[in-house]
Amino acid sequence: PHIAEELFTGALREATLFDDLLRKVGGDRSTVERLIEYEKQLKPGVTRLTCLQNAIWRWERENK
Repeated sequence: PHIAEELFTGALREATLFDDLLRKVGGDRSTVERLIEYEKQLKPGVTRLTCLQNAIWRWERENK
């Protein structure tokens, strides 16, 4: 794959996950950003995409 394709694919994946988490928290963007920041504090150095994935996993686990 072309490098630009990889970048856009990652950005689209991140946007999709952000929207998913946004729906889960009832549309509150500040809550989404806090959840992402929390994950970043737990694992400094990970990507925003990973933080989003972890935040969704944690939210789903805690809100069954």
